[in-house]
Amino acid sequence: MRKSGVQFAKPKGILYFRTTLKQTVPRSMLKPTTLANPSILLVDDDQILLHVTKRILQHDGYKVTTATNGKEALDKIRNTQFDLVIVDVMMPYINGLEVLSQLKQQQNTRSTPVIVLTGVSHSISEDVLKIGASACFKKPFEADTLREAVRQQLAK
Repeated sequence: MRKSGVQFAKPKGILYFRTTLKQTVPRSMLKPTTLANPSILLVDDDQILLHVTKRILQHDGYKVTTATNGKEALDKIRNTQFDLVIVDVMMPYINGLEVLSQLKQQQNTRSTPVIVLTGVSHSISEDVLKIGASACFKKPFEADTLREAVRQQLAK
């Protein structure tokens, strides 16, 4: 059966879908969130990772805005309310830890979930969780792992 560019099949009694990105993922991973069209701010100075991650999230139905550094991210956050922020740690101008810290200090963004991406050691994971991050992933990460974390944070 073909529906809206998504192919459905039923091998071995489990419903799967095939994305245009040529990935097969169990349909159960795509449970709808409580938000109609969640908006995500994706912040990373790595243009390739930014582009690929944006496409994955857009394919899953999220409205994705991007920023390439912490200063640009904070400017966008001042003008737009996001349902979730995904931020890299190491960036020019203002790093991801400072972005996270400022988000958690401001009344209007304190409850916004933040997923932190890092290319540095796992020891930073404990620090970002103490500051208020919802999750922390070491690069490179699996797309399905990030998808699941995004779905869980938006379902809260």
